[in-house]
Amino acid sequence: MTRIAKPPKPRKPPTPGRLLLPAILALCMAEAAAVDFSYQGFGTVAAGRTLGAGQYFLADPVRFAAYDNEWSAAKESRIGLRVRGSLNDTWSATVQGMSTASEQGRIELQWATINYNLNPDWSVMLGRRQEALYYYSDFAGVGYAYHWIRPPPEIYGISPFSSVDGLHALGKTVWAGWRWQFSGSVGYSENQRYSDDSKTYFRTTSGGQYESATTIGRQRVDAQVLASYDNWTLGATVSSLDYRRVLSDGRQITPSPARGDAIPALYYALIGRWENRHAFVIGEAAYVHSTQDGMLNPIYAGYVSTGAKFGMWTPHFTWAANGQRREISQSIQRSFSQTVGLRADVSQHAALKLEYTRNHVKGNVDNAQFLSPARVRGANVFSAAVDFTF
Repeated sequence: MTRIAKPPKPRKPPTPGRLLLPAILALCMAEAAAVDFSYQGFGTVAAGRTLGAGQYFLADPVRFAAYDNEWSAAKESRIGLRVRGSLNDTWSATVQGMSTASEQGRIELQWATINYNLNPDWSVMLGRRQEALYYYSDFAGVGYAYHWIRPPPEIYGISPFSSVDGLHALGKTVWAGWRWQFSGSVGYSENQRYSDDSKTYFRTTSGGQYESATTIGRQRVDAQVLASYDNWTLGATVSSLDYRRVLSDGRQITPSPARGDAIPALYYALIGRWENRHAFVIGEAAYVHSTQDGMLNPIYAGYVSTGAKFGMWTPHFTWAANGQRREISQSIQRSFSQTVGLRADVSQHAALKLEYTRNHVKGNVDNAQFLSPARVRGANVFSAAVDFTF
């Protein structure tokens, strides 16, 4: 396939996350003598390949990082750093950046917030934070925090966004013997990616060429609640937003201009987790649809993952599925995957992981954009990674 030249990047609007970073730095410089700094670093060195000719596996749908049948360590490898500066018990600031090999080392600003603690249990934040849709959302890039090399793309790849700019609230309490955690956001999201690689399958309307596209989420409202008791954690998420997708020259491609300037979408998710010292089971399910008929094909997704702990070893198995019902033809596209993996905690700050994933697809995949991790009728994928913190 002939590659096209990348057009110049469009000027981005001044979202709160971008405006607050200079303010945070100025605040820290002005009160440098009084600021208490802390940091946490994390990283992943990952490599993988599909095991068949013509197979492609979209390991990271948000960043369009896809494996083919040649070994590559440039898809999921990353390094990041979170810095927190506290002026006192009330005011603090958080900044987190992550650099990924799939984006040629470009630093992605994931967090940039000014935080105000109302009391020990409740706080508000202004700026950018990672979106809180899933159980692992707050630390989705910190591979050491979970047993997989990657959370299941069938559900973690539904949203094209990774962060929210705006106003956020966090809280916790104890009620009826359960420990409750609350999270909410009101704001704006944006995701700009250059996707001219034929191994990914974001296709524009310009005859199959791959161009720069920006996905924008406006009027976004998120809410999540988690409740824990003994070995159990249960949770639910609701998210509402209007989103659209435009090319670098401003042409709108989603939705078609004749149908409006945005798609109103609703996202629902359920979370369940059980864990003790020797074993765990976790599952998540999601449903996405539009409040206007015919504007968005409904998407169903979910997974169940279980594993056991034997000293430093954690073998695990995950079953995941993703389905999309086409409103016009009433046909259903489905993607299923099974992953067998092994985690070895070689130290308190490093883990070695090996995984084999078998993905198969039913239905017409050619027109799917964010349906399946595999672009073709299926893919067998082998991956290895070292996750670390510092």
